[in-house]
Amino acid sequence: MLLDTLGGIAEDAEPTLFVEVFWSAPHGLVTLTRSGRLPRKEASRRLEVLVDRFAGH
Repeated sequence: MLLDTLGGIAEDAEPTLFVEVFWSAPHGLVTLTRSGRLPRKEASRRLEVLVDRFAGH
């Protein structure tokens, strides 16, 4: 489903690889935050950086 949605914006990357990286980033942030390895107080800022990067800002 993500490949259908995001594959067209992969730019220079192979679409499947792009989708894997896209999925891995928020998954990793959530996993590391929930386990206490990343401070919760910065969670919204991390997400903002991620979204801005993938949105091309």
